Amino acid sequence: MALTGPRVRPAKPRAPRYQAEVMYSVFDYGDMIADAGRVDAYSAALRARVKSESVVLDIGVGTGILTLLACKAGAKKVYAVEPDGIIQLARETVAANG
Repeated sequence: MALTGPRVRPAKPRAPRYQAEVMYSVFDYGDMIADAGRVDAYSAALRARVKSESVVLDIGVGTGILTLLACKAGAKKVYAVEPDGIIQLARETVAANG
């Protein structure tokens, strides 16, 4: 039995919905956390700017290290936004650190 009509072309591969899906591996995140100079610089910047009445929005949370640093700096509230699956690690990290 022959089918007639227009041929259906296979769908083109789509780009990832979020660039973060292909941006970093877990190993990359580990390297960033292990970079003491980098973490210390972010920590110092947050301590200098975050006050007890500050509300912080951390976009692109990754592992949650900056979220934790904002909390440690004394922020009143911290909102953490991450579209990638790494958010689960950030949730676990935050929960483990109170």
